[in-house]
Amino acid sequence: MSALTTIASALKKVGLRSAEQMLTDGELLFRTKDYQKAILVFSQVEVQYTGNKPAYAEAVYRGGEALYATKDYLSARTKFKIVA
Repeated sequence: MSALTTIASALKKVGLRSAEQMLTDGELLFRTKDYQKAILVFSQVEVQYTGNKPAYAEAVYRGGEALYATKDYLSARTKFKIVA
């Protein structure tokens, strides 16, 4: 079981936030330069809202931006290729 799946399972137990709320959380974390937490939130959106194409695409892109900000260029490139 991957770490993201484990996180998604834990969140289901406490109640899910909407994709929009989570994307806003991630954006705020990104703007305050808390890139690691932003990456985590965007990854959670990817796992929980795969069927919500606009939210999924935004989460992948924003996750790529956060990865780029941490200088993890290879992972960022992978994210950007998904939404290209």
